[in-house]
Amino acid sequence: MPNTIDDAAALFAEHLRQALGYSPNTVKAYQSDVLEFSAFANLDSKRALEDLDIEIMRGWLWQLTQSGLAKSSLARKSAALRVFTAWLFKNNRISSDPGVRLRSPKTGRSLPKVVSRESLAQVFELLESRATFQNVEPIRDLLIFELLYATGIRV
Repeated sequence: MPNTIDDAAALFAEHLRQALGYSPNTVKAYQSDVLEFSAFANLDSKRALEDLDIEIMRGWLWQLTQSGLAKSSLARKSAALRVFTAWLFKNNRISSDPGVRLRSPKTGRSLPKVVSRESLAQVFELLESRATFQNVEPIRDLLIFELLYATGIRV
């Protein structure tokens, strides 16, 4: 039974792979996040799993924030820590789950890009000029484009 963070990280990755069926990329990302956290937590000495607490976790995330890491990356790293500590607690390797109190940063959401009126007018003019009764494909293209535009469907 592992009692250091480094020892538990390998077992955790195997759990993600086999029991939870996470994709190989997710397993690799979560494992690297846990190992990166482990490197931070082991700065002074090898820490036992019971030494994990919310302050160490927040300190690591704060350090990552100061280094300029994107909010989306911080959110993934904090999610990896929460899953890791929940797994440790569920398997009786720690007495309490410090990850429960760890919050992810809110990721910014951007508005979709909008096409200008001039660009839309040019597209409609081009499609209308190509649409003739002799050739049905340009008529179809014009109808599809008008449907997408009129209903606000995003492609």
